[in-house]
Amino acid sequence: MHRRDPARLPRLNAPPARTGTPLRALTVLSILAAAPAAEAAARTVSSERHVFRLTTVAQGLEHPWGLAFLPGGDILITERPGRLRILRDGALDPAPIAGAPRVATAGQGGLLDVALHPRFAENRRI
Repeated sequence: MHRRDPARLPRLNAPPARTGTPLRALTVLSILAAAPAAEAAARTVSSERHVFRLTTVAQGLEHPWGLAFLPGGDILITERPGRLRILRDGALDPAPIAGAPRVATAGQGGLLDVALHPRFAENRRI
């Protein structure tokens, strides 16, 4: 079993802060949510201004919603039912990160966005 180094995990007690690039987050969220799991080949989608290549980077997520890009390249992913997951070195950790707040999952509610503290590198807060 993969043992987690607590120093590498973020702390879950900071107010949200805006980080990352909205287009980057939208693109990765589209990749996580829109690409069918059985689809092996990449798919392209065009808009008036851009061409996007959709590639499945993680499977087994239930309603992935928010993303936060960690300095080392890992990605935090929220699942609307209330789980916080991490994609590390291209592999989804099978266990959720402990300590996520309880959420009311009804209608459009749930664990939605996630953001890194502006000084995340110093304090490891999200």
